[in-house]
Amino acid sequence: MTSLQSLSNTPVKTRKKKEKKPIQLEDIKYLDIHAEKITKNNGNKDAVKKANNKKNNDMREELIEFIFRMNERHSYLTQDSVYQNRWIHWFNESLKIKRQLQTMYKNETGLQTDGKFHIRQRGGSRYSYDFAVRISNESKTKRTFIPLEYKHQSSLGKLPQFYQVSNVSQPLFEQPYHEYYFNEGLGEVAELIGVNINLTKNDMSIYSKTIGKSVWPKKTIELMKQGKLTDNNNVNKVLKTLRENYELSPKGKSQSYKSQQKIVSKTIQDYLKLMQCGFINDELINKLQNIILTKQKPIDPTSSNGKPKDKIYLLCEFKGNELYWKLNQFPREDFMLRNSPNEVIVNKENIMFPTISGKYINLRLRWQNVSGLCNPSWQFNLKDYDDDNEKERAKTPPRKSKTNSSRTVAVPTKTLKKRKKTHSKGKTKRSRTVAGPVVSILKGILRQNNLKVSGNKKELLQRLEDNNINY
Repeated sequence: MTSLQSLSNTPVKTRKKKEKKPIQLEDIKYLDIHAEKITKNNGNKDAVKKANNKKNNDMREELIEFIFRMNERHSYLTQDSVYQNRWIHWFNESLKIKRQLQTMYKNETGLQTDGKFHIRQRGGSRYSYDFAVRISNESKTKRTFIPLEYKHQSSLGKLPQFYQVSNVSQPLFEQPYHEYYFNEGLGEVAELIGVNINLTKNDMSIYSKTIGKSVWPKKTIELMKQGKLTDNNNVNKVLKTLRENYELSPKGKSQSYKSQQKIVSKTIQDYLKLMQCGFINDELINKLQNIILTKQKPIDPTSSNGKPKDKIYLLCEFKGNELYWKLNQFPREDFMLRNSPNEVIVNKENIMFPTISGKYINLRLRWQNVSGLCNPSWQFNLKDYDDDNEKERAKTPPRKSKTNSSRTVAVPTKTLKKRKKTHSKGKTKRSRTVAGPVVSILKGILRQNNLKVSGNKKELLQRLEDNNINY
């Protein structure tokens, strides 16, 4: 049984509007920070990486709304300054894009003249687009809604993702990955970095609530480093030590952290292999289709009879040593999934769902804030399938009536390599909950074969054996 839920695009009416700092003359520089431009000018890798960090992206979105609302008499365009030419450049780019958006409005309404243009910044978890563009005639009897998404890349093919959702708040499978990691990987990581701790099942709810946050401000990180993030000492201790391991010199590149990454990566791969056993099915594909269409074809929340609209992307193209804005959108066929579970591919840390266009919606399971520490999430992007890539096809075990014939379900008998028992000081036993994830997976296998799922682990194993189900 799957549990992927669609997310609402409707804002809460009582939500307070976030106050913005006034746009300053020198802020225009944020639009000129572009990864491709830095790379061409021999910029270092750190500068390229920071080009699209949250601070820069947030400033660019505020600038876009500001510039699209400007008129030619604005002081930033007329006063003599070192930034004047850049303001004029981006203002002219906004006029170019406005003309294209007005053409969309006229094509949709059948009118011959431009309408009144309005743009408002959106974004955040409540919206699947960055700007709501609305264009209407004077009487407001004709209008169009355009969901606009900004990406500071030259083309759609360069986008790292088109959507991302937390695995904690919106788990894809009934057995969430973060619970699997808590039981099967966190103890091994703790042993690696020398944490003498035994996390129990009672710690899981606090652990899950804590790591599932999508935003981690500096003050929260500081509380983590001080071991004061929660009221649970066990959770505080393990998160504090994981953060310290990440910050060992060189930060994020130490041998200890690389070893941690390998363990975490293996838990992701083992988890996805287990999910192949009957959990990639028609129900999952249908719900995944719903969430994709909800995000790529949002509805105008201000209209009672609004229709889903294809999202338009505003891109920033680097060409001839200059930056330009342009509009583009994905073909609709790229987001229409094929309802064929046997064609779904599990490849390392990715699940690839085929679309009717021949491309794949790729879901990558990854940790957003330090490997094995905070916010494991599903990252959605669009990929062409490369036959040279190593892959495994996820085949759903067929439902069969009870017979004496042997039924095989390909489940790895062990998800982690066994280690030799040691009793040296400083080592700790890996944490395990009483039931562990194996029980949930066994129940899933029984459920897929229309068998009774109640009972303890021993009873479940016996039931599988009695019905000739090899696992």
